Amino acid sequence: MKQKLNFSASIIIICFGFFVTGCAAIKESRAKETERMLSAAGFTIKLANTPEKIANLKLLTQETVFPFERNGTNYYIYANAHEKRLYVGSVNEYNEYKELKHQKQASEDKITDARNALMGANADADYAGRMDWGLWAPYRY
Repeated sequence: MKQKLNFSASIIIICFGFFVTGCAAIKESRAKETERMLSAAGFTIKLANTPEKIANLKLLTQETVFPFERNGTNYYIYANAHEKRLYVGSVNEYNEYKELKHQKQASEDKITDARNALMGANADADYAGRMDWGLWAPYRY
């Protein structure tokens, strides 16, 4: 009984590890995509190449674009302490970033709509009796 419990606990820990790793990979992918759009929009990349800059970068909200005012001028910044980078952009560059983000979302929406339409067409074909379910026997569900 104890061995079965240890085995079950091991499986749960392994699954949790895969889950955490997958979440980290998704987060990193989103960060890289955001950074590509910020660069394309004209944001300046500042490298944290000293211990003081790295310490300061870690104090900032991470992987989120947010406003910042300096000497009466509005800027937008994006901090990535893991990559030791700070992205800095003006209001115009931020607006360009928002437009790029909107275009990307619209493109993804079109792909999703096309995929859903295709899946719907395939489902209609199945319901129309074109699917020969006899070919797929025996059934286990």
